[in-house]
Amino acid sequence: MLWLHDRRAEEDGRVAEQCGIRTVAMQSTGVYWIAVYDILEAAGMEVYLVNARETKNLPGRKTDVQESQWLMKLHTYGLLRNSFRPSQEIRILRTYWRQRHDLVRSAGRHIQRMQKALTQMNIRFGQCDQRDQRNDRGRPS
Repeated sequence: MLWLHDRRAEEDGRVAEQCGIRTVAMQSTGVYWIAVYDILEAAGMEVYLVNARETKNLPGRKTDVQESQWLMKLHTYGLLRNSFRPSQEIRILRTYWRQRHDLVRSAGRHIQRMQKALTQMNIRFGQCDQRDQRNDRGRPS
């Protein structure tokens, strides 16, 4: 399904380029905008990433069509503020750091689970007998 959306976004990018569209405004809701943003940016478009809270001034029930028309109107009048998005290199580094952070945190949780299981089995490594660390004569090695 994701591949289909990427293909459709690529086609939309080509059509927009043929029509002379240079800038695109889109809301940053969820994670669904990321692939479309990258495709439009690669196509040479200037993409305005807009916080959805700043564009919620349309009264009544909204449809996607009404919301996109409202976004287009605000963008046409220059009333939208572009959100900061770091460069591709920084985004890749941030992804690696987040993944590393999650793995370290996960490892800590697994160690705590193992310690809890060993404690329930009446085995405690934190309180080992000092004789284990001595040589045959009872002296520290």
